[in-house]
Amino acid sequence: MAHKYYLDESGNTGDLITSKVDLNFGNQPIFTLACIGISNEKHISEKINNLKLKHEIECEELKSSDLYFSKPLFLLDIAKLITVERCPILVELVDKKYCVATAIVNHHIWPPYFSGDESTGQIQFIRNGLADYITNNLPNDCYEAFFRACLNPSEENLLSSMETLKSFFFSKIDEIDFAELTVKAIEETIDDYRVIKSQGDTEEAIKKFIPIPDQMKNGKSINLLPHVHSIFNLIARLNKYHLKEIKGLILHHDIQNEFDDILIYSKEILESKDQDYDGPPVTNSDFNLLEQFELKFVDSKNSIGIQIADLLAGYFNRYINGAFYKKVNLDEVYDNIFWELRKNFRPMSPLGVNFVVPQSNQQIIFRKFNL
Repeated sequence: MAHKYYLDESGNTGDLITSKVDLNFGNQPIFTLACIGISNEKHISEKINNLKLKHEIECEELKSSDLYFSKPLFLLDIAKLITVERCPILVELVDKKYCVATAIVNHHIWPPYFSGDESTGQIQFIRNGLADYITNNLPNDCYEAFFRACLNPSEENLLSSMETLKSFFFSKIDEIDFAELTVKAIEETIDDYRVIKSQGDTEEAIKKFIPIPDQMKNGKSINLLPHVHSIFNLIARLNKYHLKEIKGLILHHDIQNEFDDILIYSKEILESKDQDYDGPPVTNSDFNLLEQFELKFVDSKNSIGIQIADLLAGYFNRYINGAFYKKVNLDEVYDNIFWELRKNFRPMSPLGVNFVVPQSNQQIIFRKFNL
């Protein structure tokens, strides 16, 4: 049986590590990738057309950028339609600065290469806490040093980045209880680098302590593209939702002129893995794929499924950014949309929103909506 899913993103500003350090990412601090399952596009299209007539919407293509502020009641009706039709929704919502902070933790403080058995999740819990603290407290000079190491990999830049980070945490030893342990962890990472370097190629040793860039079709390197991590997670969540039976899965993604090769490559990596996932436990995902699935890139103008995915991605992006980051007083209808979509979430299930945000922000959202 074929299962059809439709994907679109919001807040895509490309790679997060660029020559100019902009930790607000052009006023788009959040990236979202939304996925919705629709078994019959024609049936849903008819329902949508009725809603467009009701709300006096004349545009042929539904876009969140056009409708979020002007037609929130239309979005509420879309959410109600999703509930009535029991369409599965899966969303990855990523705080971009937190994504960079996580990369710093994973490469400079507690690299997974040397952490051993992570099946209990304890080490990942520590990593998450460090990433939360770094997101909210790390000064710009530490980010700048990390960006230099990523963009111009060299021993000088790598060690400078690690030493800058170590100096910051050393200055906090009298203020925070985990600062001394973090300093020691960074020193151990520097030692690990020197050991690996002594065993072979310096260039290869450096690569183990910075994020691996993705390559675009034009040969350009992309450093930390949230889209890649999000597509990995969505595939793993769909794999769990369908109990590994994904042979009939068809993912329809909006046309990606720049990143399609990277997304296809991400799919192929997961499909070709010959070793079981041995990382920290993830309750809503299964990264061990036994079957292959289909990924298509289609024009959103011709797909109501992708248009709905666009509405979902744009809604979650703008709502979380406005209500919880900018702390804007929003009309009650925007809360009501979330509560309606909340009906489609399932505890400990792949369905719903995966909030890849600092724990401090995450808890505020969770408390408000009983997540």
